[in-house]
Amino acid sequence: RGFLLLRSREGKLSVEVARNIDRETIRRGGLTFSRSLAQEVAETGTSILTLSAQDDARLQVFASVSELRLKSVMGVPIRTADRILGTLYLDNRFVRGRFDEQDLELVQSFADQVAVVLENARMTQQLRSQREELELARQELERLNRQQAAELAQTREALEMARRDLKHDYPRIVGRSPAMRRVLELLDRVVEHDVPVLIGGESGTGKELLARTLHEHGPRKDHPFVAVNCGALPEPLLESELFGHQKGAFTGAHQDHVGLFAQADGGTLLLDEVGEMSPAMQTKLLRVLQEGRLRPLGGTSEVAVDVRILSATNRDLADLVERGEFRQDLYYRLNVVSVVLPPLRNRPEDLPALVSFFVERAAERLGLPRRKVSKAAMGRLLAYPWPGNVRELENVVANAMIMADGDTVGPGDLTLSSAVGLPGRRGRRLADLEREAVEAALRETGGNRTRAAKILGISRVTLQRKLRRWQKEP
Repeated sequence: RGFLLLRSREGKLSVEVARNIDRETIRRGGLTFSRSLAQEVAETGTSILTLSAQDDARLQVFASVSELRLKSVMGVPIRTADRILGTLYLDNRFVRGRFDEQDLELVQSFADQVAVVLENARMTQQLRSQREELELARQELERLNRQQAAELAQTREALEMARRDLKHDYPRIVGRSPAMRRVLELLDRVVEHDVPVLIGGESGTGKELLARTLHEHGPRKDHPFVAVNCGALPEPLLESELFGHQKGAFTGAHQDHVGLFAQADGGTLLLDEVGEMSPAMQTKLLRVLQEGRLRPLGGTSEVAVDVRILSATNRDLADLVERGEFRQDLYYRLNVVSVVLPPLRNRPEDLPALVSFFVERAAERLGLPRRKVSKAAMGRLLAYPWPGNVRELENVVANAMIMADGDTVGPGDLTLSSAVGLPGRRGRRLADLEREAVEAALRETGGNRTRAAKILGISRVTLQRKLRRWQKEP
């Protein structure tokens, strides 16, 4: 009788084919053989040949040999280069010496052929499975592409519908969330009116972009737009920068300087970080706004100016007025209309569109291929609290575009700030978050204020002013 036995993953042998001497298939009830002997061959990889099983001392440990009264037995491993697939087992219960060394050599050769056939079958099945998996993956990719295309079309349609009833199109402002929709609606109401606007919002939310949009769609769009960061300059320099100076007005004034008010005449002047102005500078600014005239430093005559004032701040000016740190009359001059930009964490619906916009911008500016952002990377971006808001997002996307290999940005390509990122702290006061961000930046730089200011994206003067203010607070 002959048995082809194959091993399972657990190492257990099972009968795949069984034939008797008449080449007939052995029925299930006749599958009696020395399983322990066949298992020994499969586990050790060593062939067994006996001329008289009952007298062979090696086989005394196999009880089935005695129980089945076997005379001649031969077992040969079916093996590949790295593993044993099973056993070819032959026995004869009636004749001693039925198998000899020549038979063993023949069966070993046959076992090698069986191993080749089985390995080829395994590899064929593996290849078929891989092809099926690839086909399923291709179908899934096509489905995802169709889904993403549909979602993009829906997003574009929603954005188009959201903007249909607006008087103006604002292509530079990316966002379709309810929070940004309210900003656009307010922008639509005020953009054509030549009134001062106070723009509020956290650092990095896009206050200067909103100011430029107000100018570009307003009645002064054909005249200059000029911006100045009031927190970046000490008072004497800020006064000179705003109002100008005459030659010899102070040490180093070697020639006349036209101030920003005069440069913006007929147009728009943005006073960024207006809350950082000193009390004395606030008084001088108020006078110019009231009278529409200014006198350059060192000058003897006044100059008329016609400027629309836009102001931006990440501080609560009303709170500063109550604390006596900001003039109430100046506050009302600047705050005829107030627009507050929402932080990025409050408008997550806009993040995919913003990412797409910044990918295109980085590709164009840096000469990079237009890479896609993987779902895993987008998930990480959506989970991040964005303490630096849209400005931080743009930097992260640009960095990822540079670092990514291939045509896709993955989660490993994203460098999210640990110095000023404050995950899990939503609902905290903005002032608290700002203070913790400053403290974290100072710790990271070992107290170096210049480097800390650079990390935070503010001037060293602004940082020093914040630190002095906090020292006064209880």
